[in-house]
Amino acid sequence: MDIYLLALFVFIIIGWQFLRSFLVDTKKIVIPKWFDFSITLIIVLLTIYVVYDTFLVINS
Repeated sequence: MDIYLLALFVFIIIGWQFLRSFLVDTKKIVIPKWFDFSITLIIVLLTIYVVYDTFLVINS
């Protein structure tokens, strides 16, 4: 995995955290639990993939 894709992934995670806190705290929008769980699952799976692809795969 390219370092730029890794940086993009980190910015997406940070952006989601800021957007969620902005919507919940400032706008008082209620985010359903199923949406939080699905976003969390996607982030965890992508993190596993990024770590595997970046650090564990030996480039030929």
